[in-house]
Amino acid sequence: MQPVPRPGLIAAAAASALTVAVAIAVGGDSGRGRPAAPAAARPALVAGAALQRARCAQWRRATGAQRGAVVRALARTVGGPSGAARGTTLSAGEALGLFARACASPVARHFLLYELYTRAAAFRSLRAR
Repeated sequence: MQPVPRPGLIAAAAASALTVAVAIAVGGDSGRGRPAAPAAARPALVAGAALQRARCAQWRRATGAQRGAVVRALARTVGGPSGAARGTTLSAGEALGLFARACASPVARHFLLYELYTRAAAFRSLRAR
């Protein structure tokens, strides 16, 4: 049987790891000769919200360029390798159509974009077309 660590230690360790990750992402060089993260590695923003928190309300306010960036970022993230396989994705047209339909109603303003995308992509056939 192993002792259970104190909750304060876990929270402190998590906060420390998050601080280091943010410092690396934001600071980039930090004087050690490492280049800053390339623009492609930075999170996609939708009307000012990070993709992980972006909802239909942001989608409706987003520019065409932002919408395209979101669709590409979701395809890379959701379709990325997972063990020995790759995830299923939607085509750009399918994703744009999905968000246009799902986000059209004011009732959907709080729906998370990535949740809509992953659920729709899950119903795609795994067979090659």
